[in-house]
Amino acid sequence: MTEAGPVARSTPKARRTRARILDSSLLLFQEKGFHETSMRDIAARAGLSLGATYYHFRSKDDLVFAFYARTQEDAEREALATLAATSNFEERLRSLLAMRLDHLAVYRGFFSVLANQALDFNHPLSPFGSESEPTRERAIEIMRRAMEGSDLRVHETLRPRLPLLLWLLQMGLIFLWVHDQSEAQVRTRRITDLCLGLLTRLLALSAAPIPGLSRVVSLLDQLIGEILELGARSGSSHEEPAQ
Repeated sequence: MTEAGPVARSTPKARRTRARILDSSLLLFQEKGFHETSMRDIAARAGLSLGATYYHFRSKDDLVFAFYARTQEDAEREALATLAATSNFEERLRSLLAMRLDHLAVYRGFFSVLANQALDFNHPLSPFGSESEPTRERAIEIMRRAMEGSDLRVHETLRPRLPLLLWLLQMGLIFLWVHDQSEAQVRTRRITDLCLGLLTRLLALSAAPIPGLSRVVSLLDQLIGEILELGARSGSSHEEPAQ
């Protein structure tokens, strides 16, 4: 992914221009569809020349990555207040997930396009792919912060894996939300509550001194490791698309 140089992008005027281009592209992606929208369409909507638009974003894929970064920055800002409000792990996680869905609601139509590509780790726009790694790591860090200072009880073997697993849970719920046809996606909200109630109780159970449970935890840890390794290998096999 190539973009304009850091000096050009850092000026207030450049930031305003990039924001205008991104806003215009998101409106068009929802109105016309991602594949049906051209960079020329985006330039016209933004009131810029095609050359000026390409100066800031070399492709529609670059605009999607900018969208990922913007929504992640929004999530990070609100996460600070959310995590400060309570030390209850389940409440923290519920607030973070609800906040994420609320932020994305205005872009739900656009996400329906991205969801079709999300599970292909080799697709350049997949949130699981190698090009999305910086934004993905920032999202995982929010989950790590949700664990810190909370009342979470979990077996120490599983604790290092948990931030990534929580992010995967979030992505799964977003996938359900995109396809949820219930009024205001209320079914996804109910599924989220059920998942969180079950998850926190299973995590607490993993830390209980129950005979034979350590072997179960060990097998679970191995299973998680294999799944994560599969994802890592799939993502690393991506080749840069032709421009």
